[in-house]
Amino acid sequence: MKVQSFFWGIALALAAGLAAAEAQTQSALDAQRRSAPLGSVPDAAGFTLRLTADLSGVKERDALLEIPGAVEVWVRPEGGSGGGQNYGAFRAADGSCPVLEAKVFVHSPEHPEWKEMTVGVPLAQLARRDGAQEIELRFAGARWQMRVGGLYDEDFPFGRVQWETNAVWALRSPRAASAALWTPPLPDAPCPAARPVRQVQYFTPEGHNSWVGDVATGFHDGRYHVFYLIDRRHHSSKFGKGGHYFAHLSSPDLKHWFEHPPAADLDEQWETIGTGTPFVHDGKLCLAYGLHTTRLYPYEKTTLPEMQAYFKKTGRFGVFTRENSSAVPAGMTYAVSDDGVVFRKSHAMVHPSENPTVYGQPDGSLILYGGYGADGLWQAASLPGEWSCVDKLFPPKSSMEPTTECQCAFEWDGRHYLMGGFSGLWCSPSGKGGTYVDLAGQGKDIYDGLGVPMVAAFTGNRRILAGWLGGQGWGGHLVLRELVQYDDGTLGLKWPEEVVPPCGPAKTVAESAAPGASFVLPESGRALLAFTAAPGAGTNGVLAVRLLNADGKTGCELQLDAARGRAQWSDAAEGGLAKALPSGREILEAKHAGEAWAAKGTRHPDFHSHGRNFCIENVRGMDKPFAVRIIVYRDPKMAGSVVDAEIAGQRTLVSCRPGLLATRAALAADGTGLRVSDVKVSELAGE
Repeated sequence: MKVQSFFWGIALALAAGLAAAEAQTQSALDAQRRSAPLGSVPDAAGFTLRLTADLSGVKERDALLEIPGAVEVWVRPEGGSGGGQNYGAFRAADGSCPVLEAKVFVHSPEHPEWKEMTVGVPLAQLARRDGAQEIELRFAGARWQMRVGGLYDEDFPFGRVQWETNAVWALRSPRAASAALWTPPLPDAPCPAARPVRQVQYFTPEGHNSWVGDVATGFHDGRYHVFYLIDRRHHSSKFGKGGHYFAHLSSPDLKHWFEHPPAADLDEQWETIGTGTPFVHDGKLCLAYGLHTTRLYPYEKTTLPEMQAYFKKTGRFGVFTRENSSAVPAGMTYAVSDDGVVFRKSHAMVHPSENPTVYGQPDGSLILYGGYGADGLWQAASLPGEWSCVDKLFPPKSSMEPTTECQCAFEWDGRHYLMGGFSGLWCSPSGKGGTYVDLAGQGKDIYDGLGVPMVAAFTGNRRILAGWLGGQGWGGHLVLRELVQYDDGTLGLKWPEEVVPPCGPAKTVAESAAPGASFVLPESGRALLAFTAAPGAGTNGVLAVRLLNADGKTGCELQLDAARGRAQWSDAAEGGLAKALPSGREILEAKHAGEAWAAKGTRHPDFHSHGRNFCIENVRGMDKPFAVRIIVYRDPKMAGSVVDAEIAGQRTLVSCRPGLLATRAALAADGTGLRVSDVKVSELAGE
């Protein structure tokens, strides 16, 4: 359809000879304001608005456009923006951080307190700042979007725009040259079916404020799939309710990665999607996921009461669709793909679990690990099917207090494993209830700084784990691991070699090194540091590797305690080693013992899921010479670095370090630490 067929309104032209706003008096500005009536009231359901404006030289707040009660657009210096917008990571050469923002006013009977929603971009990211720029704003269904010069931001509204009758539309600044409005909104360009992804390890989605949330992994027809909840503003979108949807990456070999269209997008304003899992049914790749509709609508207006009533009557959870229910959908649903790339929503609500885990069985039936709506282990003969509970006591209990949702189950060489949330890990010889051993409660978990990790099989009887790195709030960088399995059934982690960022030539900086030695890191802030460590006779084997900023004091520290089999990330300490931190198991034991921090109802700051300072225990391989590899991955988007360590090819731990631009690595010990040799430094290849 031609753009002209959408155009219903006006295009306003700016008089020639614009001068800088700061050089004009208020009366001169008033004289240059242009305005025009909207005419007929636009469709409240959506619109596209295009504005042409000069975005250079921003020194103070300057309103560009105002449509009373509907839309406002302005430029301003960054400061106190909050809300997870992350503007401050993108500054101009002079240190300034101008931003462009647009606000839409919305109204809904369910949430009258939700009145306005702002999107924006940091202008320092623009390829050019001089001359006129076209700004496109689009309000359509579940999205409120801004595009300018290749930059993009979006949020997820709830409510409608109530245009004022005979409202006057005004260009408020000489920066603004013209504007035009279309209703209904112009459509989005279609997404390509597959777009190459250059760097998947430490990946974040495109956008200044976008991150990877909960991850779901699967393997089908020779491809490893990563579905992740795309997050903007660290869970602050959609009035703090998340507004998440499932994005999709895949790879045939872990080397070449592709980004696909969203597997479960937001199409309705009441949608915000919860964690799920991919599964195979009837030879097709499917994706189970939850709808957190009760964040937006009262419970009684959703399908959940109907589901519970049906269960009370029949002992099963039935199928609710648009045809047999007028309530707002909530709980578990699923999408189906014929080709593993394009997914279509089933629109069938089949279970009240809002973070479901579903797996296909050899006989064609399905198993669901419930949580956040209905705990237990459930089974259905087919899709959409009806679900019956086969084990009310699932998942097993744990001293680690894992969540009963976001479960991940996998089998490996006859052993059955179950992970739960941020801290649960069990192992069973059969997978039957009552046979699971609480590995996490013994301190034998594999949590290494990642949130809600999940595991899937891969070619060659490998098991690949993926999760998101915390440290900035909810959501962060995507990180992949490869599992190591020991004879006793316990697990370790190593880097999958295929996803290690490519490096330049390795330079040997020391054949042997003692405490106090230091090594220069590349100016880019992206490096791979590798060395061999060995405990000496009669030592307690404690070594620290400090990654320091240019001031030589601030930074972080990787501490290796070979005698105790422990490793930790912590803030760098002056004058000695950082204090030893408790493991996750020890933290929760202290909580159960009633320590003061737990009485406040907070999570311990050194718990591993925070992705900052934490300790892991039962690290194997440090009783003899072992290899250590450390990646420092400077990311301007977080104004800091991801630091990632692999120990003896058997354990990993990764940390988020805002503010870290490491220029030097230095060794420290307690005087009797590990011997270090064959120190090499490589620079990670540029992007």
